[in-house]
Amino acid sequence: MPGFKLLQSVNVLRKVSFVSAGGDHALILLENGDVFAAGDNRQGQLGVGHNKAVQSAVRVGSDAPVKVVAAGCTHSLLVTESGDAYAFGDNNHGQLGTGTTRSFFFPVKMRTDTLPSKIVSAAAGCWFSLLLLESGAVYGVGQNSFGQLGVGHGSGFHLVPVQMQIDGQVIAVAAGCTHSLTLLATGEVFSTGDNIYGQLGLGNNRDQQVPARMLGGLKAVAIAAGTYHSVLLLETGEVAATGSNSHGQLGLGTSQDQVVPVKMLVHAPVKGIAAGDFHSVLLFQSGDVYAAGDNGYGQLGMGGWNELIQPEHLVLGPQLGAGGSAQVFRGHWKGQEVAVKRISGVAHLEAMKKEIDALRRLRHPRLVRFIGACVQPPLLLVVTEYMAGGSLHDCLFGPRKTVPLSTLQRWTIAGQTAEGLAFLHSQRVVHRDLKSMNILLDSTKHAKICDFGLAHQMCMESTHIARKLDGEGGSPRYMAPECYDAKIGKLTEKVDMWAAGCILIELFAGILPYADCQTMPQLTARTLLSFQTVVFVVSCRLLEPPTWLRSSASWRTQATPEARWR
Repeated sequence: MPGFKLLQSVNVLRKVSFVSAGGDHALILLENGDVFAAGDNRQGQLGVGHNKAVQSAVRVGSDAPVKVVAAGCTHSLLVTESGDAYAFGDNNHGQLGTGTTRSFFFPVKMRTDTLPSKIVSAAAGCWFSLLLLESGAVYGVGQNSFGQLGVGHGSGFHLVPVQMQIDGQVIAVAAGCTHSLTLLATGEVFSTGDNIYGQLGLGNNRDQQVPARMLGGLKAVAIAAGTYHSVLLLETGEVAATGSNSHGQLGLGTSQDQVVPVKMLVHAPVKGIAAGDFHSVLLFQSGDVYAAGDNGYGQLGMGGWNELIQPEHLVLGPQLGAGGSAQVFRGHWKGQEVAVKRISGVAHLEAMKKEIDALRRLRHPRLVRFIGACVQPPLLLVVTEYMAGGSLHDCLFGPRKTVPLSTLQRWTIAGQTAEGLAFLHSQRVVHRDLKSMNILLDSTKHAKICDFGLAHQMCMESTHIARKLDGEGGSPRYMAPECYDAKIGKLTEKVDMWAAGCILIELFAGILPYADCQTMPQLTARTLLSFQTVVFVVSCRLLEPPTWLRSSASWRTQATPEARWR
């Protein structure tokens, strides 16, 4: 079958009832109701009372027998036999449903006492949770920036569960990164939330704030949601999928995204489905298991890394830009437009590998999507999605400034940049080279952060990055004062906040940071004296920003890291 490979057999624990795989952790439900967990635990998502990684499965502290487990990106959910819901892990967006944003390293009961009936199932997305009630109603909690909670708007977050606006009896729920799926007793599938790649199956790429019926008239018996794609198991034993197909995860034998459900190329009836980050898994009635999509970590069970791109499959077009160690081209790869970064020489090979590792690990709607790489020295290429709107810098000061950004577009870009940065920092990753040139826009002027060549992930025990050990880096106009301290410079996420303040200045004042500085000595002196706030306050020529925005930029560009907003 095009796009699918047969999984090799693996050893599993005895008496396992169900397994749920999250961002980098797994929950294992045994037949007796016990729960075991293993993997990444930096946010306490294993529920074992601490935040240290666990290599071998350990029991989660739950007194009541559990019947459902759900693993999200960095949080986890349990539903007990009695119909209660417990949560643990990251709670920055209120996804634990406790009424606060405090994270927990052990299971805590969600605030569900006022719900009209018992909870029978649950699903965990990136920063939100879905609860399915015995009555067929659905409640959601946590982030709602894309409308994934289905409550009629797409903003903010909810700290306690709120009811999804959907008619009919729901029998199953699934959560992607930022979109939600619901399966009705009639076999109809409804979707809501982020639709950037068509994962809602509505025939377009518009986000949805309330659940809408998927197109195609297909009747499903099971649903699964990946990061940006959706998979449906049909009554006929066939499988349909929609959304992102960047790694072939839709099982169509191509890499073309789909905006309506399209039937996969399968040769026999299927009885079970699952969707991961950028891959899909099918269980056939024969007992065979097949998988398609991203195999960057061997998740397809067949070894190897399938993101290696052969240069003969790439067609390079015009140059989009150039830096000190690379050139970027517009190109085509297997029928889709891509951006191709050509590294200048093997001297930069290690930096390239570091960037590839970051791109593969860090998946988020506000980060540029990694497609693959060619590592055949001297030919070194990194391939990512193509952003048709160019860089924010070009839109403000370069060839694209002839079409000015509207005020709403500027607010949106600022907010989306903050979302991407918040995700990086939640993973303890410091970008270290945030600037308007590294904020890319798509054709609708939505923003994504790119260029992770200098990104550094701190371990849980670290409080900072030692500049003298990690080396120089960054763009001088956006570098915080501590970046210039070669002896004892301690770099944290606050260097990114300084850079974010500089970007706010560009967005709303219409000037480059330190625009009057023409030499490095001038720039260094100005940065260390921290005159940036003054420049912003007195030079708002294009727009008159509100007081809160002035304060935001000002506090992000304080000379002392401790004084900066996170």
